[in-house]
Amino acid sequence: MSAIFTDRYPDGWVSKYFVIPLPPIRRTTALIISGRRHPWPEQLTISVYINGELMDQAEIQEGHFTMQTKMKPVMQGKLLIISSSVFVPKEKGISEDTRKLSFLLDDIVIPELPDAMEPYHDLLDFKPRNIFNCTDEPLWDRLSFIFADTYKIPDKEMLHPFKNSLWWDKRSDSLSSISGMVYDKFTGRFLTEGTVQIFNKDQILVRKIGINKKGYYQCKGLPAGAYQVVGQSSRYGDQIIRVHMDGFSKVIHIPMLPHSNKQALDSWGTDKEVSFMKILLVTYWFVPHIGGVNTYLNVLKQGLEKLGHQVDILAHHPDMNKIYRLSDQLTIEKNPILFPVHDIMMDYFDQELPELEPWARFREIERYVFEMASALIGLDQYDLIHTHDVISTRAISRVKPVQAAHVATIHGLLNEEFFFYGGMNNIHVI
Repeated sequence: MSAIFTDRYPDGWVSKYFVIPLPPIRRTTALIISGRRHPWPEQLTISVYINGELMDQAEIQEGHFTMQTKMKPVMQGKLLIISSSVFVPKEKGISEDTRKLSFLLDDIVIPELPDAMEPYHDLLDFKPRNIFNCTDEPLWDRLSFIFADTYKIPDKEMLHPFKNSLWWDKRSDSLSSISGMVYDKFTGRFLTEGTVQIFNKDQILVRKIGINKKGYYQCKGLPAGAYQVVGQSSRYGDQIIRVHMDGFSKVIHIPMLPHSNKQALDSWGTDKEVSFMKILLVTYWFVPHIGGVNTYLNVLKQGLEKLGHQVDILAHHPDMNKIYRLSDQLTIEKNPILFPVHDIMMDYFDQELPELEPWARFREIERYVFEMASALIGLDQYDLIHTHDVISTRAISRVKPVQAAHVATIHGLLNEEFFFYGGMNNIHVI
């Protein structure tokens, strides 16, 4: 017994049954089906079902037709169109075509939502040249349902500096700029008075910049070389940050420590009501491992829990094939996300950033997988998310709920290590 054909033929014809999965529907919307009926079959009634529920039914006249019905919110679903009758062109003397045909299906439209014929394309910010296959459709349905309309891959805001610019040919004699915010490390409040001084390698003052009322500073026109960036303010100790400039603009935020513990408590406010939080500590690196980040996470978790907070850790599994939450071992397998994202992003890189080296491509793909897996964990339950590396920090910033606070502690950039040990060819790519 041959299988029942439920797809659309390349020339647009459908048979008695037509079935497609529906993308997640977040709100009530319209479902519009347009097509053309030829003189055959002599009579045609089309019935439209969503998840087995009859939504619309109409007798179709010859010529162009449109059917429109309302759709209720669903996380995932199946659209079934049933035609009351079919015809075989050969039997009608039209051609040698022996297919059983019903009508020409032109389009299925769900306004303001992704193309029903190309699900998950609402997550993309470019037009892929190739078809990408999602073997785990329920998982991708969840992702499409979770993400806000603003979430897209690729992350063009991050990749924009690489596009249409010879970033790989930057010369060491190019002038650089530094900018950033100066803030109280305890409260996160921006300082409104103070200066930022910049000293060269010989400890000679080369710039002195005031902090504006929003805590922002900027210094342009720095030649390549090593510098010390020093934040100064009357109620705070000097904060010194060492940086090497090499023709690129850098953002250096300066956390300031009050002169005394009493001043720190005064700035925080001792009369505030204490409330306990649910906190998620996140790292891209695998846990457990022997190293500083692992030790830091464990000590921080223990300290926060002693204060009454509930703390979870989200990280890579040691096999690097899974991302998991340690407290309850909730695990997301990477491959069902990784394979489609790899195909999507390699297509984008080949079209838009052919010069981007393999190391950067790999890490960028890994970041998208990490942020999607993080979203599947359920970030909306946390009051505070604390990330501990550059990859997880960018990833969480793109998928965290608006109401969740996000702080980052970058333990090490590791660009020089990757460069000197052969992981990448150009140190500026990170």
